[in-house]
Amino acid sequence: MGGRKSIGDDSPMINRRNFLGAGVGLGLGIGNGGSANSPSRSSHFEQDRYEQTLAATDRLELVGIPRSWTVVRQGFLPLSPERVVIMRPTDSQWLGDPGSPWTCTRADHAVRARIAERISREERNWATRVTPEKLSLIVRMTRYVTDHYRMPACLEPWAESFTHRELLGCSDIPYCAAIPDWRQTVGVRTQNGTVDWWVFLFPDGLACWSSFGFPAHIVAMPIFSRPTDEMLGLRIDVLKTMQDTLMWATKHHGDAPLSRMDRVTACRAINRYAVGCLVEPNME
Repeated sequence: MGGRKSIGDDSPMINRRNFLGAGVGLGLGIGNGGSANSPSRSSHFEQDRYEQTLAATDRLELVGIPRSWTVVRQGFLPLSPERVVIMRPTDSQWLGDPGSPWTCTRADHAVRARIAERISREERNWATRVTPEKLSLIVRMTRYVTDHYRMPACLEPWAESFTHRELLGCSDIPYCAAIPDWRQTVGVRTQNGTVDWWVFLFPDGLACWSSFGFPAHIVAMPIFSRPTDEMLGLRIDVLKTMQDTLMWATKHHGDAPLSRMDRVTACRAINRYAVGCLVEPNME
């Protein structure tokens, strides 16, 4: 695969473990002899290696083809700060529901109620149930996405599709992370060509969204530039890359440290793991 190629004429093949271990310093803004406020010589080197890896790979579409290389120079591929959402259960602007710490606006409350009514009959056929708390959260997360892409009409159908997929109970992966089986019937104007990565961080954990029995701290999803039915092969590869990225990132940092970072620091740290997975695409 292209990710295994050497970078430059005289550069050795990069091992993903070495790339990730060294590249974390840049994600955190530190390195040998540096501090969080002043990039070190090591962090500049890792930024160069990150950029060169993205320049050399033949699978750039897995992390999103940047419309401007500036985002790469800033360390913001595949994630950028506006697509890293920090989620906390206390926010006065939201309308609460009985038994749920996660809330939604009054307008979205009606959307949530309609979805709950429609899926109530279907839940009897599945071992997994979507709790009121989780449904409120699904609507709220979907709202972030549809507002970002200015597609308000997609809120209810996407949130309902999101909920249906969660009835299958197939979103959790190891190390306190989850990747919903997100399906799109229409494409969007993504920031990066082919796909935008999104990450939702839960600093206190998410009991209603378990990861192999443990509360999830990170929920990630890809948003595609075309309907998912038109790009099934790419979608599978993107989901695999995203899964490997989160498993490596949460295994190295632990779940809580990543989810408690600010969005810029978390964004750059996770991006280094994503590029590491392009270098060595198979989990060890």
